[in-house]
Amino acid sequence: MLSACGGDPAPSAQAAGSEGPKDVELQVFENVFACSKATGKTTKECEEMRADAQKIAAKDAPRFEAKEDCEAVYGPGQCVQDTPPEDEQTSGRRHYSGFIVAWFSTKKDGKTGPLYKSTAGGYQTANGSRLGYGGQPGKYMAAGRALERAKSVPKVKPASQMARTAGFGKPGYGAKDSNFGRNSASGGGVLGGSKSAGGSKGG
Repeated sequence: MLSACGGDPAPSAQAAGSEGPKDVELQVFENVFACSKATGKTTKECEEMRADAQKIAAKDAPRFEAKEDCEAVYGPGQCVQDTPPEDEQTSGRRHYSGFIVAWFSTKKDGKTGPLYKSTAGGYQTANGSRLGYGGQPGKYMAAGRALERAKSVPKVKPASQMARTAGFGKPGYGAKDSNFGRNSASGGGVLGGSKSAGGSKGG
């Protein structure tokens, strides 16, 4: 899923958790039109890039049993409900994952992947690494680890003690943002549509 609005973060945003140099230059796109304008690709080619990012998100992005735990990582209103895997659909369990707001393409070799809002501002990758603003709209820098697949992430993270005692499941909780990100704004609309009823997670 992809929102098609929002601007670049302040130049002070830095790539967090990078022990080495920020040696990867990225382009960030929030919709297919911005992608096409920046890269010279057709909108169809940008849609394919977006779909690739969506597939990566479906495979690598963390999933949470409790919405509170998900929002602790991505921020209030930045999580969507997943469609449970086939082997869990009869159990009625609900899982949550981060709302994808954009996708990136590496300048050097064109690798792509999903991006999420960071609670500290700016964007973060599927493994939680923040991007550093590159000095102009759409340009970012990241350490190599930002593009690595997250290690030892459980399929679904069980609810934390905080989530179990903080009103999870109370009537009305999360009702305000139940349709978050479902609008089709300019630039190809919502990214994804394969994860939640009404179009949720993806690229």
